Amino acid sequence: MDDFAFLVDMFNHLNELNTKLQGDKQLISDLYHHVGGFHGKLKVWEDLFEEAFVDEDTFPILSKKANIEEICERYMEKLSALREESERQFADFKSVKDELCAFSAPHLTEVLIRLQVEVVDLNTDLVYSPLFALGLDILSAYQPLPQTRYPRLKAFASRYISMFGSTYNGVKMAM
Repeated sequence: MDDFAFLVDMFNHLNELNTKLQGDKQLISDLYHHVGGFHGKLKVWEDLFEEAFVDEDTFPILSKKANIEEICERYMEKLSALREESERQFADFKSVKDELCAFSAPHLTEVLIRLQVEVVDLNTDLVYSPLFALGLDILSAYQPLPQTRYPRLKAFASRYISMFGSTYNGVKMAM
């Protein structure tokens, strides 16, 4: 029954992640955020289990069990294995982390050398720079940038916006 309780709670978390990874207008940067957040949660849960603590909001079924110390010891290894396997499966994200940061917030991050000049111009552009600072979705921030003034930045953004078919499904973006 302990295994069943653990699996029910974990499948709820995996279903939540799966739901976040679906849908239109999901950019690669959103997927990176969701997967990275899940890896972080796994590490937190692993650490909590190491201290024999099961949060009832996070593991509602498992937390009702009487033998918490034994459960934590047994499932801490399972959480660790799940985190390691998930990190291995999504290792490609780490290889493009800097580019994803530059894509998500070009005005805040160190960007690639080929984009630096245009980002410097963007940072001082009174019309277009605020689009990135206002918290607009990334598509709405890149869309109005003029191709003539920001050709490299637009090409860079197009690469990440069109990475998956579902990402640009229904997106009208003249890049």
